[in-house]
Order: sequence, then C-alpha cells, then structure tokens
Amino acid sequence: MEVGRKYAWSQTTASQLLSDIQAAINYLTTLPEVNPEKFGCIGFCFGGHVAYLVATLPDIQVTPSFYGARITTSTPEGGEPTINRTKHIQGTLYTSFGIEDASIPQTEVDQIVEQLGRYNISHRVFRYDRYLNMGFSVTVVAVIILKRLRMLGGKCNNFLVNSSDNLHPP
Repeated sequence: MEVGRKYAWSQTTASQLLSDIQAAINYLTTLPEVNPEKFGCIGFCFGGHVAYLVATLPDIQVTPSFYGARITTSTPEGGEPTINRTKHIQGTLYTSFGIEDASIPQTEVDQIVEQLGRYNISHRVFRYDRYLNMGFSVTVVAVIILKRLRMLGGKCNNFLVNSSDNLHPP
C-alpha cells in the first residue's frame, strides 16, 4: 500500500492525469456507440481525488468521488491543492465520506462543501457514520448517479455490484 501511495502522490502529476483522461475522452468520441456529450468519471480514495480533479474537464458531466483523499491539501506531485480548481467543475459532483474516516477529517469535507457552494457547483455530499468504503454508500450513490445519467439522456449499462466481486455486466 505504501508503494502505491508513493507512486500516486509523488510520481504522477495532475497535468499528466488530466491529459490521459482527455486522451481517453478524445478516443471514445470517435466511437459510434458513444454519446460524446455524456461523460463521467468515478474514483475511490486516491481515485476519488483524481475524479474530483477530472471533474474540472469540460467534457465531464457527472462525477462520483468516493473518499477523495487530500483534495483540500494536495495535488498529485505538488502544487496548489486540487480544491483550488473547484470553480472549473461544470457537471454534477457527488462526494461520499465516512464521518469516522481518520484520513479525511470532517473539517476538510466542510471545506469541500464550502467551495462547491461558493462556485454554485451542482453537487450532493453524502456523509456516513462509519467509514463504509465500497459498501452501502457506493450502492446508494451509484443508484442516484445512474438515475441522473438517465435524466441527462445518456445510455447506461446496468451493473450488479457484489461486495466481494468486481463489477459484472448483466
């Protein structure tokens, strides 16, 4: 786990991550089965931080960020904290945090909520009594996000989530 953290925070950069995601979006828009106006990004922990960062790309319409670590204090490989990019978020952001999660203090969650409100970003913040990473909160937020994507007119595949398995298409 320590190796992963070291790589994530010191050997990747925000610009590299954004460039890679934009390249993926550019490729996907060339595919006939992809609606080029309906992109989203999802992430957990470091990936939740990356999802928040990626939400600043103009093509991203909806972003669930689960337990996004260090959003208020860091950005991959240094520089201003990712929270300073909040004003560039154009889509809807869903965040999920555990109140008892020691790695993301509630004061940081409060800062995120404040920034989202300051810039009038469409959002919903979920706070849970425990650190429920990958459990109930994921299911609840995933259902809300699927409904939101359908309201936007996007095509959604239905997925079955089992806590002991990966995502499985029907």
